[in-house]
Amino acid sequence: MKKVLFVLIGVFFFMGLFSDAMAKTKWDLHLNYPAGNFHSRGAQQFADRVSAATGGEGSVNNYV
Repeated sequence: MKKVLFVLIGVFFFMGLFSDAMAKTKWDLHLNYPAGNFHSRGAQQFADRVSAATGGEGSVNNYV
């Protein structure tokens, strides 16, 4: 019984490694403010930080 449980856990672990959950993530962020507004600048700073923190695996696209 323990062997079956161990094998099942291993299978689920390896399925998780190669699933779409590990794929790059892209967010679309719509803003109702003009490009020069401080809200838009803050959203761009957030997008830059997300990209830096995830090593480019995650990105946020700001739409004005």
